[in-house]
Amino acid sequence: MSSAGLSFRTLKMTTTCCKTAVEVFRNGLIGSRCAESPLRGFPEYRPAQSFSSALSICSILLIFLIALVCNHLYAGEKLSLAIVWHQHQPSYYNPADQRLVLPWVRLHAAKDYYDMAKVLEQFPSMEVTINLVPVLIEQLEMYLYEGREDYLLHLHRKPVSELNREEKRHLINRCFDISWDNVIKKYPYYLRLLTMREETMKQDPSAGKTLLAFSNQDLLDLQVWFNLAWIDPYFHESAEPIKCLIEKGRNFTPEDLKTVLDFQFGIMRQIIPLHRRLMQRGQIELITTPYYHPILPLLCNAADARTAMPGVDLPEIWDPAVDIASLQVEKAVAFFQSRFGEAPAGMWPAEGSLSYACLPLFQKNGIHWIATDEKILSRTIGVHPSRTEGKLDNPTVFATPYRIVLPDSSEITVIFRDTYLSDKVGFDYSGLPPADAVAHLVAYLQDIHAKTSDDSRNYLVSIVLDGENAWENYPNDGHDFFELLYSTLESLPWLKTTRINQFVKANIRSLPVLNTLWPGSWINKDYSTWIGEADENLAWSYTFKAYRTFKELEHALTGEVLTRSKEALMAAFGSDWYWWYGKDQESGNDQVFDLLFREHLKNFYRALEIDIPSELNLPVTAPEGSTGRKVQNPSTPLIDGTRDSCWDTAGGFDLRQGGVMQKSLLMDTLYYTYDTDNLYLALPAADNNPERITVYGRSGSRGLTGPARGLDFLYNFRILLFPSSGKADFLPDLQNKGSTLLSAGTDFIEIAVPLTLFQDNSCLLRVAAGDAENPEAADSVVPLFISWPVPEREICSFTDAGDDDYGSGSLVYPENFAFQEGCFDLKGLKIAENDSEFIIYIELQRIDNPWNSTAGFSVQTIDVYFCAPGGIIPMLPGRRAQIAGGWKHCIVVEGWESRLMSQKGATFEEITRLTPSLSHDGNHIRCTVAKKLLDNPGDFSIAAVVLGQDGYADEFNLRVREVQAAADEWKFGGGIPGSSAVIDLLDPEGDQKKQLTPEDGVVTVHPVEMRR
Repeated sequence: MSSAGLSFRTLKMTTTCCKTAVEVFRNGLIGSRCAESPLRGFPEYRPAQSFSSALSICSILLIFLIALVCNHLYAGEKLSLAIVWHQHQPSYYNPADQRLVLPWVRLHAAKDYYDMAKVLEQFPSMEVTINLVPVLIEQLEMYLYEGREDYLLHLHRKPVSELNREEKRHLINRCFDISWDNVIKKYPYYLRLLTMREETMKQDPSAGKTLLAFSNQDLLDLQVWFNLAWIDPYFHESAEPIKCLIEKGRNFTPEDLKTVLDFQFGIMRQIIPLHRRLMQRGQIELITTPYYHPILPLLCNAADARTAMPGVDLPEIWDPAVDIASLQVEKAVAFFQSRFGEAPAGMWPAEGSLSYACLPLFQKNGIHWIATDEKILSRTIGVHPSRTEGKLDNPTVFATPYRIVLPDSSEITVIFRDTYLSDKVGFDYSGLPPADAVAHLVAYLQDIHAKTSDDSRNYLVSIVLDGENAWENYPNDGHDFFELLYSTLESLPWLKTTRINQFVKANIRSLPVLNTLWPGSWINKDYSTWIGEADENLAWSYTFKAYRTFKELEHALTGEVLTRSKEALMAAFGSDWYWWYGKDQESGNDQVFDLLFREHLKNFYRALEIDIPSELNLPVTAPEGSTGRKVQNPSTPLIDGTRDSCWDTAGGFDLRQGGVMQKSLLMDTLYYTYDTDNLYLALPAADNNPERITVYGRSGSRGLTGPARGLDFLYNFRILLFPSSGKADFLPDLQNKGSTLLSAGTDFIEIAVPLTLFQDNSCLLRVAAGDAENPEAADSVVPLFISWPVPEREICSFTDAGDDDYGSGSLVYPENFAFQEGCFDLKGLKIAENDSEFIIYIELQRIDNPWNSTAGFSVQTIDVYFCAPGGIIPMLPGRRAQIAGGWKHCIVVEGWESRLMSQKGATFEEITRLTPSLSHDGNHIRCTVAKKLLDNPGDFSIAAVVLGQDGYADEFNLRVREVQAAADEWKFGGGIPGSSAVIDLLDPEGDQKKQLTPEDGVVTVHPVEMRR
């Protein structure tokens, strides 16, 4: 570029910066008072006067200084940026009562869906892509044109004086469901109501005092405030009825509540027309998702799940449902075209879930491009998206779409979102001043432009994330951030925001080509959030069982019966049901999603006019079950009908806890213990014991039957005990799974059950006495939960010196109370094995859980490296250390995101997520990993280091807490520039200081050898 060209561009950029800065300060970042709009009385959507983020002059100038520096570095083509806002809610519609169960479509419509598009009118050169999921639009139309209500709306429209106790309880529970810090605390009277609820709940968790504390007026005020809070804050100062109600603050009337609800519906009416208008003028590209938001790869090819997740436990019933998958895409395209007048060019598949097998479904329905996550590209091409201090090292590989050649030689383009930048917007920038957040984002993009500007190709960075869930975590619902972001992006001469289809059409021939695609999603680059856990698999089995029924009858189905049954089946394949099953996700409303899932399947059978399977009347998620008294010492009792000392240390349950056992049976306790071969059960004997006792069992999700007559419980085996004859029968038959012993004596009815009967190392039991086949004669108890350890063989055990949690000698803990003395002090490490797994036991001087991790520990990260010559030498990012000789695999153990990392060429990749827990004694952290994922190593050596866990660390630190010169609340102190983050390490020889004292500036940890 000539100097004259550079000078002209510099002058233009300087002028733009000055004009923008003047406008920013003149309007206090967010401009003038709203004028009336022709949109049926709604104010013109312009920012209200406020300066809530209180941005500093230095921060504002920093952004434009970055832009000016970027301009000097400008060369070649502009970098393109695609921003995709994904707007999705699952189908909350319950066909049984024709009501939406949860209110999130209505509430997010009033707060997010309208303003996320409307704000773009203030920045006419900004181009973005917005994804509207069909079932979201469908539910908007249910509210607007079919008169449907959600349950909360139904209560809002009911006079407070007519609400019963449960309805009042529901309002008090649900009407604070919004950010307490960023929303509720802004409004004194709303905060007062929250405080009243919290204080009375502490006094009486049953909510009795809370119900007494809330008068009818309080409840009415609560309803108004809840719905006001869920209206976009722009309207709080620009729409007269809303502004007046906020100023009123309390003592609202039923008419006030109606005003707020009517205003919400007014916003909802504008959403689709606004998006259509912005699309027609070319500012946004509208795309969609397969109709009911299904995980398409799981409908197409079961083998893809095993490719993505080696060793995953799959559903008992699983048939390819490619026709249903194809229909989800076809129906979405047709629905979109009917609402917007043209077919979508692109799709964001549900959860970015893709596989090579499902790509033709998009292409044959006219979809030109689809999007997923960069981790899928990484697994496909075997290259890791490396980042150094938060900057992408290889943007020529990852900042570009790819053309994928399909089996018929046609092509489809795939966009791979920038995970780091998308997560920053979704999770991290809300905790920064808007100017700092925007400066970070611009600097990241500028670095990519600098690394690609000499290339003849055009590059595209993609930011893709939910467009509704993040903003209440931002001050002012994210408006300060958006306005500064959009105005800054508009001003950058080296950057162009683009609609994705526009970029693809302009650059299609220059895009790199792939001939395959790794199967996975944006989460963990696999499908583990939706499949693999027992409850998830059971739900899939129910759905595929219905699908088998459909295929058997399809040839005879016509008209309305065919349409209704197929629609219900498609709804049951929606991703959200399987997302919330299992232990990996928790919504706070899991029972609602479970109900909706089963209602969709029931609706399928209703449409066919055939009997609804009885299991659909019971929750998919097994009841938690009482754990009773745990086994103190596993033992092997002699099965002879007499009580011996083994039962003194056994576990036990009070069978009267459910209040249903007949006292005349005198069966007040069930005892249990176990050894490496059997589970032992014992019941006290009595003269008046019944002729038959049935123990119903549930282990895993395969082969479930039921429910048993008269018992609200699904089971997959029964143990029939006949005390008088000392016999037992098993249904189904054990089929060579082991021998069984039963003895009924004067003291005990004892039985040994082979552990081979069970699908895993736990089971749920229900005990029925009497004629269990007759519902009125059966007596049962609540589910009883029993678990036992899988037999293990110790491989090796090491002891580490205590009180050496100071790194190389000088490190000190952060100052926050969470970091208690000894919590990073490694005391020992043991590795055991069973036939399929390695089990790592980590002993620390102290294990606390100040941040309430479900794993039982919070502040530590422990890396366990399986080492081998020729592997990677540097430890994982952020550790600032290396392994002598190199490593092949690393098990990262922490409270939230434990994982197995493995060597991939000269770098590493995540293989799978792990689930650590505390041992039964609470003194060890226990973590298991499948041997086959470690390539079934024979003899090996290991290195183990203890670090501080930091969920807010930059990606290049891989969730590790930094060390600096002086400790502060959250950082370790006592370091020097470049200090290793290792606080303690496994060092049986006692030369930790030597290992952690850098030689030539590099900390080198030496593995310890172990042999079986």
